[in-house]
Amino acid sequence: MGAGDQSQGTLSVQEKVSLNSNGNSGSVAEASAASYYYKKVVTYKKVAYYKKVAYYKNHKKYYKYKKYYKYKKVVTYKKVYYKTAKAASVTKTSTTTYSISSSSTTAQILKSGARYGYSSSAHTAAAMQSIGSGDCWAMSAYLYSKLKAAGIKARIVQYSTAYSSRHRSVQIYQSGSWVDVPYSSYGYNSMFRATSSKPGLTVVAS
Repeated sequence: MGAGDQSQGTLSVQEKVSLNSNGNSGSVAEASAASYYYKKVVTYKKVAYYKKVAYYKNHKKYYKYKKYYKYKKVVTYKKVYYKTAKAASVTKTSTTTYSISSSSTTAQILKSGARYGYSSSAHTAAAMQSIGSGDCWAMSAYLYSKLKAAGIKARIVQYSTAYSSRHRSVQIYQSGSWVDVPYSSYGYNSMFRATSSKPGLTVVAS
């Protein structure tokens, strides 16, 4: 997948809770294991399609096929047991949450980045600023350069998601560990956001 083939990954929200714990029968461990909920998982799949285009050469009509892309929304439901969900919540809080003052330099930089939309037309920060939109590579380069220029320790990471094998996002060093910038808190397009799981993570710039 090239630089123009980026994705946001998977967005998850809790859709429905189903409890099955009976205090009058079974052990506490069994009741806990039987308690679960279904988590709604939304992914975006890139689909290619071809459009027939006519053109003329030497007064003769010819046809060619032009390739386009569109994004298809796929919704699935995953069963998550409470015991597992609780552990996952603790991990996410300690590794992906970044507390930012609304008046801080970091906040101002993140607000400036949120103005740009998502598109596969730009893969660099300069190109994104020129046309007003870009992919996750372009947004990561933009935020990273702004944060570094402000003296804030940041890095770009690349990893696989359910949609892309080379998704990129930005992390900031806080309290002795790297944390994802809070894309959703600033209204970024979902295609830019970091995922909680980052298989195959590599550092692209730091």
